[in-house]
Amino acid sequence: MSEQDQSYRKAWNPLTFRGVAKFASSKLPRLLLIEFLFSLIIFSTVVWFIAKNYAPIIVKTIEQLPDTGRLENRTLKGIESRIESEGKFLSLTIETNDLADTGTGDLQVGFGETNIFVCSVVSSSWGCLTFDYPPDTLDLNRSSVQPWWGARQPIIIGTVGVCFIVIVFAGLALIAIALMWLPKFVAYFADRKLTLLEAWKLSVAAQFPGIIVLGAAVILYGSQSMDLLSIGVFYAMHIVVDLVYLIGAVFFLPRIATKVANPFGSSEKRK
Repeated sequence: MSEQDQSYRKAWNPLTFRGVAKFASSKLPRLLLIEFLFSLIIFSTVVWFIAKNYAPIIVKTIEQLPDTGRLENRTLKGIESRIESEGKFLSLTIETNDLADTGTGDLQVGFGETNIFVCSVVSSSWGCLTFDYPPDTLDLNRSSVQPWWGARQPIIIGTVGVCFIVIVFAGLALIAIALMWLPKFVAYFADRKLTLLEAWKLSVAAQFPGIIVLGAAVILYGSQSMDLLSIGVFYAMHIVVDLVYLIGAVFFLPRIATKVANPFGSSEKRK
């Protein structure tokens, strides 16, 4: 079987250079199927992280709500004393008198009298994000919020995970548009066949191994094996992995067929 025929086998393994190269000539549905399977890595790690590290803090905060809490005219009322739930990853604070601080968690969410504050350990240079309360009138007492959250917690966590799947699909597609010119350039000098569409599909598939790196980062961070800033190192590592696979896969693409001149031929018919 020729090298060109081998390149058109069904693509399924994007963890080798040859496997990534096969996605360049694969059908788009197959590429999307494998992309979906890899996006489940992000889905599962995000759902695990939220259920393990965020949900208990939310439940603990709800259990401290008084029976008089309510939201009315964009103002939080009926909560006289400070409510605070601290965790390594999330801090939730409710203070309607004077919200002086929002906790010490990596992500900090504070509910003041008229605003919601979202801060983090890396936001000291640009400050916290501030949001106004919605104009709706809501009962925020424990007897109302506790059953509401208990019934919807799995749906909310699952929805966040699905949002990350959408982000993976959109992100990989857009990043591939920027990356596709690199394999196209390398393929030109390496005498490899690669159209623009094939370069885009190759660039999408080359990002699949990096998803594993990001999934590992979420697991290590969620198990407190590394801090939030270390995720930046893993993110840089995933970019390097993507580029290595992207360039390496080019050399497993089919070669451009070249015609070899017959040295015994003649441009004129002998008489």
